[in-house]
Amino acid sequence: MEGLPGWAGHPLGGRAARIPDLGRSFPGRPDLPSQYFFTLTPGLTGAAAWHLSDRFAAVARLRGNYLFYNVDRNMSLGYAELLLGVEYALGN
Repeated sequence: MEGLPGWAGHPLGGRAARIPDLGRSFPGRPDLPSQYFFTLTPGLTGAAAWHLSDRFAAVARLRGNYLFYNVDRNMSLGYAELLLGVEYALGN
């Protein structure tokens, strides 16, 4: 029922973030080769909204990610982000 206060849909999905290419070199040290690192962080995302009126909604978004980091040794880690906010619709 459009326009009535209440819960909105709960969109779920996947995501993949790219960590920018990281590189370094060692000028004056020919014995040390240049290094390069690239990785993706796959994750899941979800959201829920409580419509307070036709135009205002309180929103919660949660994203969980896993960073693959295997340089010298495995130091991969999982992390989460939580966003709480208010949305205002400019039009119908």
